[in-house]
Amino acid sequence: MEKELKINTVDVKFFASIKEKLWIGIPVVLLIGLLSTLIYNHHAEFSWEGFIGGFNQEFLVFLQLVFLRNW
Repeated sequence: MEKELKINTVDVKFFASIKEKLWIGIPVVLLIGLLSTLIYNHHAEFSWEGFIGGFNQEFLVFLQLVFLRNW
């Protein structure tokens, strides 16, 4: 009976760890796929000037609010 319990406990822990890994793995794969698609379709539109131009005062205020809220 004890062996049976130990085997069942190991099996449950094994399947629980697979579920936990899927909760991390699936979003990571989807994010990489989305970024790859965006870069593939719009690589000519990316530039340093456009990247730096996106950091205006309003963006920095919102970024600061996010950090202050989580702090």
